Amino acid sequence: MRDLHDGFGGTLVGAIARIEQAPEDMPRQKIASVLREMRDDLHLVIDSAAREHADLAELIVPLRHRASQLLDAAGIDAYWHLDDVRGIELGAARNLDLLRLLQEALTNVFKHSRAQRVDIHVRRQEGRLCLQVDDDGAGLPAGGD
Repeated sequence: MRDLHDGFGGTLVGAIARIEQAPEDMPRQKIASVLREMRDDLHLVIDSAAREHADLAELIVPLRHRASQLLDAAGIDAYWHLDDVRGIELGAARNLDLLRLLQEALTNVFKHSRAQRVDIHVRRQEGRLCLQVDDDGAGLPAGGD
């Protein structure tokens, strides 16, 4: 319930504010984009809450499916590498944090990178969980403020 209130509730409040402050002639695509972001965040909350005791590999499956469809539609090939993550149970709050982090990284690839390929690595390494998202896109300008 706290994730719905704090996480999705915050997303909803932010979306309402963006729409209220938008110009009267805000394109329908912008509104649809805001609604899709809210839908995606709600999916994460539901996925992680419904499977509180699932291992990490199982929790990544729905996000992987949704993200791969989105990236594929944009012409971005997604390559997933899940190494030694079966049996990892982080608990509901940490699962949701990890899924949100991964979702945001992939959303950034989709929106900003102009990439053709993204590699997503989730692995257990020396007692730690490592997440790495690499794309072949434009990147950020050097020396930015």
